[in-house]
Amino acid sequence: MFDDNHTRNDVKFDQVLRNFKATTPGVLGCSISTTDGYLIASELASSIKDERVAALAAALIWVGQQTTQDLVQGPLQRVYIEGEYSEVIVMGAGPESLLCALVNKDAKFGLVCFQMQRAAKELTEIALEQTIFGSHPTPMISGDDLAGAISKE
Repeated sequence: MFDDNHTRNDVKFDQVLRNFKATTPGVLGCSISTTDGYLIASELASSIKDERVAALAAALIWVGQQTTQDLVQGPLQRVYIEGEYSEVIVMGAGPESLLCALVNKDAKFGLVCFQMQRAAKELTEIALEQTIFGSHPTPMISGDDLAGAISKE
């Protein structure tokens, strides 16, 4: 079972996500997950499967990192996917976590990215208060299983 400090960190993660969503025009939802695809916290609509978003965020970052590495483009900053109705932005939020935002098409991309960087910094500081990443159950998806998970979609 998690200790009291871990529970306080979960509440802090939730607060940062709620604040990011509430203060950033156009953000429809957001989540933080481990780079392995394990959900830590989310502020997503109930119709969205937040564990699936966590796994997909990990897959997107992995593919983005491989692409920038193979094409010698430097370190990956973020992954951006534009759909007909909305957009998805995923970026690192510390050494072992990811911040994912679902964004309205009319949102100001620069403002959303700026606010995501601020939220990612806060989330990183919370995670560093106590390393929580090793205390979660087995992640939903690992690097070795990533390619298989993508191909099953």
